[in-house]
Amino acid sequence: MIDVSLVVNIIAAVGAVFAVVTALYIHWDSSSPDVQVFLESDTDHGYSSIVVKNFGEKPAYDVKVIGFDFAFVQAELLEKVKASFVAKGIPMLAPGQQRKTIITENSFASSNFYNDCVQGEIVFKKKSFFGKRKITSLYVLDYYSFANSLYTDSDLNEIRKALNSIGESLDKIATQLRS
Repeated sequence: MIDVSLVVNIIAAVGAVFAVVTALYIHWDSSSPDVQVFLESDTDHGYSSIVVKNFGEKPAYDVKVIGFDFAFVQAELLEKVKASFVAKGIPMLAPGQQRKTIITENSFASSNFYNDCVQGEIVFKKKSFFGKRKITSLYVLDYYSFANSLYTDSDLNEIRKALNSIGESLDKIATQLRS
């Protein structure tokens, strides 16, 4: 006759092994790369950039921006953007790191891309127990949320303006002293 306690112990041992394997997999998977694509507006310098950033805790490999419409890049910048990571991809993007490139001046975007948005996919690979696994995520880049928005200058920009004003005043004083 089969001992009931032996059967219970075997089931408990199998359950414990399964729980440990599941916990290890969840831990490994939770520290994955998390790559996002977004627009960033620099109001001090008056331009917008496309940014690819890894918010995750592990590196992302073979990162590709799929479906980006180059018609939304200012003509003067198009050649450089087509030679950047936007078209060529990123072999490895470390945790917390980003790539960005200017795609338009804010004034140009406000008048030419007012109602436009770009949709696509960001595709990358992550290391897993079974080699590298392909991850696909959707992105939406909306120019209209930046267009015609009102901004105040940053403190750094205000300091720059004040220093320029002081410099101009000193030039005037120097000119008067020489006369």
